[in-house]
Amino acid sequence: LGQDDVDLQRFKCGGCGETLSVCQGLQTASIDSPDERFNESGEDEIISCSIAAPAKVLVVDDSRMIRKAIRRMFEDSKALEVAGEAANGQEALELIPEVLPDVVTLDVNMPVMGGGTALKHIMIKNPCPVIIVSSLGSGPHTNILDFLRLGAVDFIGKPGKNRDDEGYRNHLADMVKQASKATIENFKRVKSHKIIE
Repeated sequence: LGQDDVDLQRFKCGGCGETLSVCQGLQTASIDSPDERFNESGEDEIISCSIAAPAKVLVVDDSRMIRKAIRRMFEDSKALEVAGEAANGQEALELIPEVLPDVVTLDVNMPVMGGGTALKHIMIKNPCPVIIVSSLGSGPHTNILDFLRLGAVDFIGKPGKNRDDEGYRNHLADMVKQASKATIENFKRVKSHKIIE
């Protein structure tokens, strides 16, 4: 479409200083760079716009190196923010009411409280999307299904030296972004006879 095909108006946001471009012909809106722009009347009109806040992620793993690696993967993303870290399930349960994460990345094998027990408590007390980030070892398919029955939304192996760093980072980030959009009211824990730990 050419410039004459749409009615484009620009407004400066009084809250964040960004410029909101409203394309009336296409009934769409986007945020431009925060330069000085005006609407068609030539006046600097102040309005408010809605810019989505980054999804808050709680990273739970007993390895400080893994927690640091996952944090680094999200640093360049404007859509994700690491709101807290926990070294085991018990610490995670204490942090969740404080940081109110949109998504939890959860390891399985941890001291004090493992991922299986932590996941059960999360789904009962403070339900939120949980992604299992773990190397489950033997019998992975059975274990993955067990965690999905308990309420986890997805699973991915831990970052490692043999993985494509960029590919893994993009895959994990996309997974977390999708999980953050989940409607937690639709989650339902499926009872399983097998105890995970």
